[in-house]
Amino acid sequence: MKGFFTALCAAGLIAAPAFAGNVPDSWSTGAPPDPDWEATSQAVLSQDLIVIADDLQATAQKLLRKKAIVALTPAQAAKFMGPADAGPPAASAPPSAPAASTDAPANNMAAPPATAPGDASAGPTAAQTVPGAQPAMAPSLAAPTLKAYLVRGILLQGAVGGFTAERKADALWVSYDGLAAAVPKAIHRALIVRLPSPPAHVYVTASFTN
Repeated sequence: MKGFFTALCAAGLIAAPAFAGNVPDSWSTGAPPDPDWEATSQAVLSQDLIVIADDLQATAQKLLRKKAIVALTPAQAAKFMGPADAGPPAASAPPSAPAASTDAPANNMAAPPATAPGDASAGPTAAQTVPGAQPAMAPSLAAPTLKAYLVRGILLQGAVGGFTAERKADALWVSYDGLAAAVPKAIHRALIVRLPSPPAHVYVTASFTN
């Protein structure tokens, strides 16, 4: 999470921050203890990390009073996300073949005669169907079904930044990282994250540089 700002400072693209660190908060857990987390974790896609609207924050945060992450029912997901976003992304359908034209040729010329059997000038022979043979099955490439979970997040008011979620094994790290001229105020924010399975460990942090 913090590697981006560290790399910019090392490259001389921005000045070294006067302060860099986590903002204390009752929801903050500190970063994962794994020193290799940055290099080996997998980022959650942006479309699978959603900040709940302000008018629904109070209701959502009540569900997070005792737990850092809560599984949502389809009805709850639709309420917090909207029906269009509540389900997993739909798979793209293959493009359909263009419809055959029913119009007669403009010059009204007859179609060319069929090629006689054995004609060497004929095109490639179409694949033959063997009676009793089983059709070839394409390998299944279906992605795992994603489920909606309500998770804690900490927003830094006055900072310029954003939320990031990363998954590694059975752990999830939700972080807010930003830039601020002074120590910003930490504000609780309920987020929705879509995952194939619930994590056993959840880490929540918020940090800034100036």
